Amino acid sequence: LPNLFGSSENTKSFEDTKSSVDTESSMDANLKRVLEKHNLRDAVAGLADIGVYDLERLRLLEDDDIDTMVNSNGLPLMTGRLLKSKRSHLITKLDEERRTALEADANGVTALMRASAKGHTEDVDQLLAKGADVQAQAKDGNTAWMLASAGGHTSVVGQLLAKGADVQAQNKEGKTALMIASSLGHAEAVGQLLAKGADVQAQAKDGNT
Repeated sequence: LPNLFGSSENTKSFEDTKSSVDTESSMDANLKRVLEKHNLRDAVAGLADIGVYDLERLRLLEDDDIDTMVNSNGLPLMTGRLLKSKRSHLITKLDEERRTALEADANGVTALMRASAKGHTEDVDQLLAKGADVQAQAKDGNTAWMLASAGGHTSVVGQLLAKGADVQAQNKEGKTALMIASSLGHAEAVGQLLAKGADVQAQAKDGNT
């Protein structure tokens, strides 16, 4: 990620966020291995196929409900058998995945911030669906949309703004997403932020706008 601050002293807090963004957590890696080992990736896809995106709804489904949904969507019987056989394990792993989406690391960086910084739109969608906090700030005050703006990831910026991201929020240096996008020449991101009412008069702690 680009350096958003002028001095090396002011850079440290952002570098902490950058380090967290660039490092995949062991929990995420372990979860991927478990899903693959137990063929749960197919189960998750099966849930999407029958229109189940809510974990609570999955808990309430009976076997007959799953069969009905599979049949009404014209899906292979194998999909229903897979979902029924893996249901308990799937619920456990989805619960773990949801907790991961909500947790932050030692620097206050969340999975949503990491995905946003990298411009991973599908991951951002999934994390938002699991309840990730759009307004969360890392210890240095940076937010998911600040990181997306820094990278010029306009699709992600749009996703987060649509979920109510506060365009006036400032990090510990007093910088807003608009200042970050402007300083890095990301014109489209600037336009998105302005359209949402970003304050062009806001000042950072060093007096810059």
